[in-house]
Amino acid sequence: MERAEFVASDGPSWWLYDAEIEIRIDEARRELGVALGTTEREWYNEANRRQELFDFLQTNGPQLLVDLDTLYNDEERLQWVRAVTKLAAPPAPPASAAGKDQPAPAAGSAPASVRAEEKPAPAAAPVKKSIFKAKAASGAAEAAASDAGAAAGAGATPGPAQLEDATRSVLSDVGGGGLADLARELGVEPGDLEAIVNDPDFERQVRDEVARLVAG
Repeated sequence: MERAEFVASDGPSWWLYDAEIEIRIDEARRELGVALGTTEREWYNEANRRQELFDFLQTNGPQLLVDLDTLYNDEERLQWVRAVTKLAAPPAPPASAAGKDQPAPAAGSAPASVRAEEKPAPAAAPVKKSIFKAKAASGAAEAAASDAGAAAGAGATPGPAQLEDATRSVLSDVGGGGLADLARELGVEPGDLEAIVNDPDFERQVRDEVARLVAG
């Protein structure tokens, strides 16, 4: 097809510019316009657009211009428009270019999810001294309150004097050699247990523990 007929400066003169074109060709024609850089649906009505398309085909697809003279049905015309669209469409970026800005993972490094799973669990917090102190008081009080508890089980209600005697018995048991025995029983160092016993609050804890054991 010659330039004058293709461009048709005096108005549409062949099927590509026909307003009543077959619907599939019309859709393919719209896609061709997008490939040529325009979103106007009726881009083919502009003479300068037709001129640009002719120049493009003359440079990049001269055989397509020759083929225009041999298209006799809608199916052949549809394939021709699609061939021109494919030729005009910008090339897709190579797959390697899509991720070239992303830093490559260091050799031997594991994914973040794997590293997170391999992260050791945090160590358990050390036992607080107040808990240990109560345990020491409880361990000593259980033995010293046995007599008062036996009396309560027999029907007698331990009075304040009995509780006071039991408390003093506990405090005497954790002094001297009894302190070392209790430390071995609890599995702690005698020095640590001695610091607990010397705490001003220790006697009150023992008294409360004895009262609880007897009441229970």
